[in-house]
Amino acid sequence: AVEDTGDIQFTMLQLPADTSKAQQKIGTNAPGSKMQKLKNLLERAQEKEARLQELKKTSADKAEAEQWKDTLKQATGEKVMDDQVKLKRAIKAREAQKKKATKKWGKIQKDVTKAKEEKQAKRTENLKKRNDPLYAKEAEKPAKKPRNSGAGFEGKRGGAGFINKKKE
Repeated sequence: AVEDTGDIQFTMLQLPADTSKAQQKIGTNAPGSKMQKLKNLLERAQEKEARLQELKKTSADKAEAEQWKDTLKQATGEKVMDDQVKLKRAIKAREAQKKKATKKWGKIQKDVTKAKEEKQAKRTENLKKRNDPLYAKEAEKPAKKPRNSGAGFEGKRGGAGFINKKKE
């Protein structure tokens, strides 16, 4: 729908009502997309294997032609990812990597919470010490007398006085 107000036109876009995350396509670099791609490739490879087995039973020529298609694709430089063993191995490696990362992340979180608890315990202990009368006496000790500082720009204190002192 376009709304015309003089020399300016405003356009209103109508989007589909259902835009749930389940229906959205997984992005190329979205978390979990590589795993999903590997699983899809494995599923397609298994379906292809089953179809080839059926073709071999009915027509050996068609099955051989299908196999030659993949061989020609590889020869031209295209990647044909239909090796089930390699795909399964890749999926298993991804799962092991994810398990390891999850374990490591759990350890990191546990260490952080432990450090927080230790800091909080130390803080409460220090606050108790501050309010404890035994430690309060220590704070009431008389301050030490300041030591005479060495000669500076103004000269020595005492007999002669300061160099720039106004004379009376």
